Amino acid sequence: MPTLSFSNNPKRYWFVGLIMYIFSLLASWTIGLYLLVFPFVLWTLAIMHSFGLVKKKWLNVPYAIIGIIIWYLSITYIDDYWLFLPFRWLA
Repeated sequence: MPTLSFSNNPKRYWFVGLIMYIFSLLASWTIGLYLLVFPFVLWTLAIMHSFGLVKKKWLNVPYAIIGIIIWYLSITYIDDYWLFLPFRWLA
């Protein structure tokens, strides 16, 4: 019976976070800032898994919450120009 499981491979978190970042850039005219929550959460999880700080699967939850807090602070205090700067030449 198949079950839903989390992959603890940080490379997947980095890759999917990059895809979601590009998708939020493409949607930056409307809901791009709100879609940035996914790259922030995925990259936070990638960093924590890369450093080996996640020993059990339930530890993904507090790190995901930390990613959401970082995202909220970023969209509140940082301009959109700086959040999308690495791919600004595409827009």
